[in-house]
Formats: sequence, structure tokens, C-alpha cells
Amino acid sequence: MAKANILGDIRAEHDGAMLETVFVETPDYRTLVETDDKIVVVGRRGTGKSALTNKLHRHWENLNQHSVILIAPNEEDVIGIRPSIAQLGEQVSHTRAAVKTLWQYALLMEIVHKFHQNYKSRNSIASSELLHRHNSAWTGDSPIFFKLRTKLKLLEKQVPVAEERIAELAHFLEIKAIQKEVSRINSEYPRKFCILIDRLDEGYEPDKVGVGIVDGVVYGTMDLIQGLSPNIRSVVFLRDNIYRAIEHWDQDFSRNIEGQVLRLHWDYHLLLNLVASRLRTVRKLDIDNNIRVWNKCTANGLKEKSGFSKCLRLTLYRPRDILALLNEAFLSASRQNREEIVDEDIDAAAKAISRLRLSDLHKEYSAVFPGLEVVTQAFSGGTSRMYVEDALSRIENVLQSEISSSPAAQHLEILKSPTEVLRSLYSVGFVGLHEDTTGSYVFCHDGKHPDKEFVAEKRLLIHPCYAPALNLADPEFEQNEAEEIFDEYEITVSSLTPEIRKAKLGQQIEKLKNIESGDEHAGAFEEWCLETIRIAFANKLKNIQLHPNKNATLRRDIVATNYKGSELWERIYDDYKSRSIIFEIKNYEDIGVSEYRQVFGYLGREYGKLAFIICRDSDHLLKKGKEMNAFLEFYKHENSSIIIKITAKFLTDILSKLRNPQKHDAADHMLKGLLDLYVRQYASAQPSK
Repeated sequence: MAKANILGDIRAEHDGAMLETVFVETPDYRTLVETDDKIVVVGRRGTGKSALTNKLHRHWENLNQHSVILIAPNEEDVIGIRPSIAQLGEQVSHTRAAVKTLWQYALLMEIVHKFHQNYKSRNSIASSELLHRHNSAWTGDSPIFFKLRTKLKLLEKQVPVAEERIAELAHFLEIKAIQKEVSRINSEYPRKFCILIDRLDEGYEPDKVGVGIVDGVVYGTMDLIQGLSPNIRSVVFLRDNIYRAIEHWDQDFSRNIEGQVLRLHWDYHLLLNLVASRLRTVRKLDIDNNIRVWNKCTANGLKEKSGFSKCLRLTLYRPRDILALLNEAFLSASRQNREEIVDEDIDAAAKAISRLRLSDLHKEYSAVFPGLEVVTQAFSGGTSRMYVEDALSRIENVLQSEISSSPAAQHLEILKSPTEVLRSLYSVGFVGLHEDTTGSYVFCHDGKHPDKEFVAEKRLLIHPCYAPALNLADPEFEQNEAEEIFDEYEITVSSLTPEIRKAKLGQQIEKLKNIESGDEHAGAFEEWCLETIRIAFANKLKNIQLHPNKNATLRRDIVATNYKGSELWERIYDDYKSRSIIFEIKNYEDIGVSEYRQVFGYLGREYGKLAFIICRDSDHLLKKGKEMNAFLEFYKHENSSIIIKITAKFLTDILSKLRNPQKHDAADHMLKGLLDLYVRQYASAQPSK
């Protein structure tokens, strides 16, 4: 039977057995073991942060007079404390100040709890009224962030003003007094406390609250180390995207922690050592030389250093990437009863992994970016490197094409501009922008709108993890290029695409406010209605045109072809024989029999027995009197035509609902309700005298 993950699980949390047997002691690991001056460890996803956490935990736990405190919050714990933290102010500095104090308290209480667990120092905790009181409230199985949230809620009741709560927090928690007592007990029962803080990306969101929480954790840890030095050692593991976000929001961050940051680095030799060590274990090879181990398990073009280099160029030079690639390749070989992998196995593995990642991208962002799959496929079969103008041309072709999905068609109609679509592709990490100053490609690391100019001559790069799936040329990267690509394709979905959508729809709504009623501004109102109808009924109605026959005696304002794109329009097609739909535009409020007569004159043949009048009335319901009488006059006619009044306000209500991509059918639902009202109520009414 083919065995999956022959080289171990790519997630350190599930790779305990392999890590216990084979752990590559990199220079980064030795630095953390042998020195105390690196507090923050930064690495891209898949560079071994969790593996380091596990190894350091085991190493320090085996040292005499050492106690290890491991803090690895769950997603729900961080999410749970966010509302309480958000109440303390909108600025990152406010959040950081509060969390810094809270975190010092949390670490102190974890240390107190360790003293209480030790039979030698337990009595000292019990004899201290202060420590006993706080420890009794802290002890329990609840997560740290839950306990801190409880403390915050107690303070909220006492101090209603947010800024005052920040100022009162240290006094309320009795930080200085607790720290003094901890120092006293530690002098009596000397121990070194090693604190490992991992998984701060769980529940993290790239906003001011999320950044402030992590920022506060780092500062709180540093302050406690300074207060209890040299009896405390701590390492905070941060994903690169979070570190960069903190640098952006906290201008003093880099300066304050300068010299205390270790950035994880993997090169050819370290990765070869990692792979060879695992192969040596699983294949039970008694071979010391790494290349000879590699050659024993490969064939054809994969042998020697050049073969391993070929594999690495299909990765971003991280343990996770190379292990995932080789696991898939060895699985492919085993299915064909081969123990050695060949070039075809590697190529197939790279494509399979890439397809999964591209599929994940589409699934993760389908709710906020309908049409993402359509747009990304437009780049297939080309090259991974291109100029902005080339990308815009491909996107323009998509915007001009027939799109089968209504939500996708509508969303792209809202974005409208190829540049806005490209910005959205950047915000989800699909493309990176070349930075002239560094010579590297910059990829979005927090799902936000890029502070970049997408000018025609700028160079772009399709993210290499999607290149094989799209059959793109030159997906291979040398190490210096690969290390400058910071992909976070598994982050919690947080893209500015919904904000772009909301902004575009908001602009369309605002545009109406600048169009005055009356004949003088009729053209502008017609253009506004045309654009709104294209958005509201994207892919339901097609070939939507303004004055399609300008030379005709009867100039119909907006005409669209009814392709029965939804249940509503199929009903209109079947019940009223309307293969073409008329929208007559009136840039004024009051409409009566003359307007209805004009529209009625258009009906028949392909226009069937249903049409719409769009006007500037504030109420889309028919008024008793001339409006109701006008409608009934033509409904009671032998043709039984239905002419429905729609107002600009009705259309803006549709646009407002469309801010949420999940409500892409809002126009259909609202119009269906209006049609039912006309059929069930207005059609049976008696004309007003």
C-alpha cells in the first residue's frame, strides 16, 4: 500500500514522532539555546516555528532548576477577548498599552502557579496574602485569554471610561507588588523560568485591535524579562505577516526590539540535511553523506546536487514546502512500485500541490470575491512574470466576456475597472508587485488594500504556489528570490475586496445625489440608470443598451435582452412573452397616463406585455388617483399589459443591499415582490373616480 507523508507530516503539531527522532539543529536553534538575547523569532509560514517550540520545550524541561511555561492560545480565546480590548480605544497605542499590562500579569500568574505546584515553594505562596488571593482566582483550566477577559470585565464595572481603565489597569492588577513578591520567592527557591509563546496567529485579524494585541504581548513579555532578569527567559514566535503589520502600525517597534529579533533562515545545505536525515530514518540507510542518501532515493535527472536544487526551485526554500513536495512525489512513485522518485514525480507533485492551493484560494475568497476563479484562469498558459499593462489587458478580456455565474458577473460589473480587479488580486495574494528599491516582488501579507501604484510599466509576478496549476512558464526561483516572497495563503480571509465593492456601490449611490431632476439633467440620469441596471441584473439581462436605435421614431430609453437568467426573468419571459425588456426613464417625480401610454406604445412583438418606468418619485408604490388609473387603463386593455413603476430610491435600495456579496439576488427578490404586488393587488383594484 502506498504510504502518504513518508517524510513526516508538514505540520509540526502532528509530526511529533518524526521530530522526536529527527530534528535538525540549525544555527537558529543553537542561537536560541545558547543565548538569551533573542526574544522575538520571526518566520514565514512553514519555516519551523512550531517545531522549534516543541524542541525548546523538551530541551529546557530537562535542565535542572528550569520550569517551562508554554502559551499557545486557540482561535476562540483570542476572538473572545477582542471585544473587550476594542472598547479601550481605536488606536494601536491604546490596545498595546492595555495588553502589555494584562500580559505581564498573565505571565506573573503563570510563574506564581508554577511556584505553587512545587512542594518546596508552595508554602511561600500560601503565606503571602497577595499571591494567594491572586493565585486562587487565576488557578483553573480556563485559557489565559479567558482569565484576562474576566479581569477586564471586573474593571469595566468599576471604571466606565476606557482611557481611565488603561491607566488603572496596573494598579487594579497589583503588578508591582506581585512582581516584588515573585522576586522574593525566587531568591529563596531559585529557578529559571522559560516561557514559550506560540500560535499568536490563531484568531489574529490584521486590524488595529489584532495588531495591538500582538504588539502588547511582545512589549509585555519584554518588560517582564527586564523586571525579573536574569531569572526569566522567553521566546515569542511570530509569523512574518504579523511582524510586518506591527512594524507598519507601531513606528517604534523595530527600534525598541532592535537586536532581539531572530529571523528564521533556511538554505540549500540546511534543507538537504533535513531531507537526508528523514530519508535516512525512514529508509533505514546507514549512509553519512547527505548527497549519497539523496542519490539512493532518486533516479534520472534528480540525482546529485543539481537534482535537489531543481526540487528546491519549485519551493520557497522552507521545510514545509520541500517536505510536501517530496511526500507527494514519493507517494506517486510508490503507486508505480518504485522506491526512487524521478523528474515526472516531482513535476506531477508540484502541479497537484499547486492545484490544491489555487482551489483553496478560490474557496476561501468565494464569499468576498465572486469571480475570482474566472479572473485567475485568465492568466493560465502564459508566463508568471509580466507587466501591469499585460495583466490589465487579460482582465479587460474577462470583463468583456460572457460570464456564466451571476454573482461573478455582478461583482466584476461593480468593480468595473481592470485596475480595481488587479488591486483585488493583489489583496488576496495572487499577484505580487516588483519593488524597484529592493529588486524583489512584494506580496500582500495582511489582506489589505495595497499602498502601491499599478502603473503600466510596473512588473508583476503570479505567486509561484499557483504557477504550476496555471501552466505558467518560469515558475522556478533561485533562493534569493524565493526568500523575498512572503506568502500567507492560509491566513484567515481578510481581503479589502468587500471594501472595494462597498466603496464602488457607495459611489454609485452618491452619484445620484448630484443629478437634479428635470430635462436638463435627463441624460445624466439615463446614464446612471443604465449603470445601475447593469449592476443589479448582471447576467440576468444581457446586451443592456441606452437608446439602441437612436434614429427610430419611438426611442426606447434602455433595452435589455431577457435570456431567462433567473426564476424571475424566466417568469417574465413565459408569462408576458417579453424577450426584450424596456426601461423608460423619466427624470422627474410625477408620472401619469401620458407616460404609461408612451410605454404601452412600445409593447408587443419581442417586447411582450411587460415594461418598466423609472422615475424620481420617493415612493415606488402606486398612488391612488392618476397613477393607479393609468396603470389600470392599460392593464384592463385587451393586451393586459403590466407597466411597473420603479423609482431611483428603489434602485439605490438594491445597490445598498448588494454591498453584501451574499445578497447578489437582491434585485430579483425586490422586483419579484413588486411584480407580485401588481398582479395580486393593483390588477384587481377599481379605478379611482
